[in-house]
Amino acid sequence: MIAKILLLIANLLAIAAFMALLVAPMYSEEEVVVTAEGVMEVKSTSATIVEENGWWVVGLLVGPVVVVAVGSAVGWWRRSRGALWVTVGVMLAFCAVSLAPVGMFYAPSALVMVAAAVMVGRRRPDASLRADPSTGSGRSALRSKDRR
Repeated sequence: MIAKILLLIANLLAIAAFMALLVAPMYSEEEVVVTAEGVMEVKSTSATIVEENGWWVVGLLVGPVVVVAVGSAVGWWRRSRGALWVTVGVMLAFCAVSLAPVGMFYAPSALVMVAAAVMVGRRRPDASLRADPSTGSGRSALRSKDRR
C-alpha cells in the first residue's frame, strides 16, 4: 500500500515538474540602452523553455512523465521489481544528464520512485505467523495447535 502511495506521489511530482517547466521563465535577458539624452534604460525580457526553443521541446519534457507513468503502472499492477528498477534507472540517468536545465525539476519524482521500488515486492508477515493472544505466548495459534 505504501508503494502505491509513493508511486502516486511520484506521478504528481513529475506532472508538476512538467507544468512548471512549461510556464516558468527559464531564460532572462537584460539590455541596457543609452538614449540621445544620456539616460540609461534597462530592458528586461524573459522567456519560457518553449518560447526559447520551440514546441519540439515539449516532447523531451514529457518523456520523464511517461517513464514515471510506465514505472508506476508496472509497480501498481504487476509488482515487478525488476521492471520498476529499470524505470528508476532511466529517471535517475535523465536527471543526472540534464541536471542543470531540467533534471533538477524531475529529481524529487525520481527519488520518490526509488523509495517506491524499495517498497514494492515487500511482503507483510503472513497472518498465520502473527502472535495469538489466546495462547499467551509469541507463538501463532496455528503453530501452537500443530504442536498439541
